[in-house]
Amino acid sequence: MASVAFLTTARVKDDETKEVVNSLQQLSAHLQLPNTSCLAGACFLSAPKKETGVKLIGRMEIFPSESELATVQNSPEYKRFSDSVTGQKLREGKETATLWQPTGGFLTRKNQALTINAGVLVLAKFICNDKEKAVQNLVKELQTYCEWIEGNELTTYTYCVMTSQTANKEVLLFERYKDLPSVKTHGQTNEFKSMFKRISPWIETKRTEITPWSELDGSFFSSLDLEATAKL
Repeated sequence: MASVAFLTTARVKDDETKEVVNSLQQLSAHLQLPNTSCLAGACFLSAPKKETGVKLIGRMEIFPSESELATVQNSPEYKRFSDSVTGQKLREGKETATLWQPTGGFLTRKNQALTINAGVLVLAKFICNDKEKAVQNLVKELQTYCEWIEGNELTTYTYCVMTSQTANKEVLLFERYKDLPSVKTHGQTNEFKSMFKRISPWIETKRTEITPWSELDGSFFSSLDLEATAKL
């Protein structure tokens, strides 16, 4: 059975960020316990918008299956976090949640220390067009590019390809970088430019969404072997 990734985002007032971060840290520690069956996770924050003083919080949690995700979400510890944040801290009353399936790339390199914090986390979402096998072709090109990154861009800590469980034309890249200069260097390579040319026939370019975040220190963890997962 394929693993499932649970991505959530929510709005929070800037002056309440400290309390929310506290809750996120507690949730992250809980998810890393062996009995939760959570395979990987990360928490991240956006910069506050000047005009509203509101920022976004995000979480990525990966589980072996939807049933195990549901089991953890029904636990008292998880519910305490959800009740605390949605009941008191969010500007809007609920989180936006989407389900994804990791299909390729890497969350960590085999010899990479899991204690490394990423300076920048990026979510890149692509919408495929109506061409035959557009999603399959996009995923194939991204996977080839991921293999190059894993062997050559050591300041790119994570580059994971995911397909949507709820919108069959959407593909997500979950990316983590050492710092902003690493992101800039990543986008300037010939390999990046070549990859983008190759995927352009399969996507609606103007609908591509790329959002940068700051990773919460110590929140990232992973025990997931994507190569093994892709074969399930």
